[in-house]
Amino acid sequence: MNKKGVLGTGVLYTVYFLMMAVIAIGLYGGLVGYFGTGYDYRKAESRALLDSVRDCIKEQNFDLASLTPEDFYNKCIIAKKVIEDGEHLIYVKDKSGAEFTLGVTDFRNRCFLNVREKNKDYPICSSYGKDVSGEDYILVGSSQNSRRALA
Repeated sequence: MNKKGVLGTGVLYTVYFLMMAVIAIGLYGGLVGYFGTGYDYRKAESRALLDSVRDCIKEQNFDLASLTPEDFYNKCIIAKKVIEDGEHLIYVKDKSGAEFTLGVTDFRNRCFLNVREKNKDYPICSSYGKDVSGEDYILVGSSQNSRRALA
């Protein structure tokens, strides 16, 4: 029996299995990248909205007791459709205790629950000022997280 070519055949099997492993890892990585958990934009969105609302309130010097939602939307150039989609909150309280709220009012309670980091259906909020100290207070929350588009 002549076994001179057996070593070359064994090496070819090693290369074959190595190539199959590289292909399998590539497929797995592609599937995880495409169908992964997505991105969590709630904190970034709430901070951007807070900056916009805070700047508008400082520029416009609103009287919160007589402020209407239409005046707020028009003067702050914020789309009504965005805030009233059931996933946002804008809450403003001034030094005199007058309050103005747009969006989901229950977010004032949900913003401070510890489960909000693990459950993406809860809002993450950004605030400006302190509510208990008698100064101007702004609370903005976003519960809008990334989801797969349904066809």
